[in-house]
Amino acid sequence: MLASVLIAFSIPILSVASNVSSDPLFLLFVILFLLAAKEFLSAESIQALGLMGLWAVLGSLTRFAGISLLLTGFCLILLSGHDARFRKILKSMGFFIVAGLPLFMWSYFHNYVNGFSLFGHHLPAVPLGNIDITITKIVAWFMPESIWRFVGPWTIVLAIMILFLTGNPKKDWTIWIRGFADPGILPNLLFLAIYSFMLVFYTSYFEARVPGFDRIHVVILPSLLIVLFYSFTVLIPKYLLLLPSIVQRFFYIGLLALIIVFPIYRAQKYVRSAYQKGDTYYNYINTRELRESELIAYIQSAEFPDSGFVYSNNEAIAWFYTRRLIVDLPINDTNYDKIMDEPEIWPNKGDTGMLLWFTGQLDYKPGIVFPEQAVRNGWLTLEFAGDYGDIYLITR
Repeated sequence: MLASVLIAFSIPILSVASNVSSDPLFLLFVILFLLAAKEFLSAESIQALGLMGLWAVLGSLTRFAGISLLLTGFCLILLSGHDARFRKILKSMGFFIVAGLPLFMWSYFHNYVNGFSLFGHHLPAVPLGNIDITITKIVAWFMPESIWRFVGPWTIVLAIMILFLTGNPKKDWTIWIRGFADPGILPNLLFLAIYSFMLVFYTSYFEARVPGFDRIHVVILPSLLIVLFYSFTVLIPKYLLLLPSIVQRFFYIGLLALIIVFPIYRAQKYVRSAYQKGDTYYNYINTRELRESELIAYIQSAEFPDSGFVYSNNEAIAWFYTRRLIVDLPINDTNYDKIMDEPEIWPNKGDTGMLLWFTGQLDYKPGIVFPEQAVRNGWLTLEFAGDYGDIYLITR
């Protein structure tokens, strides 16, 4: 119940769910996969294994991070049941290959064929920086900002670790480790470990370091809560038991308030602020100011040509307010000017349509520069200029 309250009123969950992204759908597939994994470990049914594969496939096609589901399933099959080791190896490899085939095909044809690695193209990871930002984000999910900024997230984590390490005898730790074999806990532990590894060594630090940008990290929240609540029920520091009963009572009341009351208070405060001002960190698409801007009013009243293309440097916003197919602008990391400025490259001969060019915070892709050459050649004509961007007609 407490975990449900924390998830329902979680600020990163609310922020991600209110934006235009695939993250809520991916999180749904993760939860469904973990539920199927619990059923598989409990009964080892073919049906549960099939559902694990289905949710892993859909999760992988939603986000590349779905490979963490494939790896989790691979490990769970190896650890499950009483089959011979060779048989479990074959089953786990079969699961990984069959469930991973759509992702592998997409990686090959979408990434490798276009000149990138199989893992796609993204800014580099900075492992130490990713560890720091991951710890900071997790602490911020559970504590008031005024406290963790004053004390420091690492100080809080280290204090909790010392409290539990010195406050529990060896037998409690043995019980704690054995408890992870439970079918309801083991899948969450494995997924948490595998996805956290990806957060550290694969995720672009330059994206993840932005405050409030939780779409990548919030995926671990349900599994993290299960592992934490299980740990807190088994590992109770002896220091608490030595306190007077009245002190213990106030401690648990305060902890309960922190877990239930604080998330609800922070959620209603966030929702009211986001409705009035918009989410300044992550949800910059579906904000009140943008919805009521002159630019969006013009876009929604504009008559788009049936046969033309609609280009944009921010496809998510353009699609959200036009509900039309949005074509990516060319991008090339080695020579921006060549891609955007050479007359024979963009726009193509015979192209007609519109360019929705967003500015300021809405222009966040460093690999796309404004096509000045196309304007000078007369292929782009300014149709509307607004606070959040401009609209150009394309004729070549």
